[in-house]
Amino acid sequence: MKFLFTMVALVIALLAVDAYGQVVEATDQNLLQLAQKARAEGKKGILLEFHAEWCGYCKQTEPMVAAAAVRIPEIIVLKIDADKNPQAAKDVSGLPTLIMISNKGVRERQGLPKGQSELEEWIKGGL
Repeated sequence: MKFLFTMVALVIALLAVDAYGQVVEATDQNLLQLAQKARAEGKKGILLEFHAEWCGYCKQTEPMVAAAAVRIPEIIVLKIDADKNPQAAKDVSGLPTLIMISNKGVRERQGLPKGQSELEEWIKGGL
């Protein structure tokens, strides 16, 4: 848990404002570099999407998150395979897990969103 909060604090420190929406595959090795890129692009928030190839709910969540990234251009989605990136997913206890990081703070949710609009409202509430 300590590692996740340290990582989150670093990401929050790198955030700024506004650009275009996208989904990027992140790894243990490039997570902080991608956060720096998000700052340079002026993103208001970073949505960490923890998933696994075997996770059925993750597969259902994926298109909703991708659509949200397009509809909410102030964010970047960093998609992290929890099995392949154990350091980044060290404190994740269930899949899918979404963590919204912005200058407002950190919000976390687990499980399948109820729908596209509910997911987008949750994201916007964290910006």
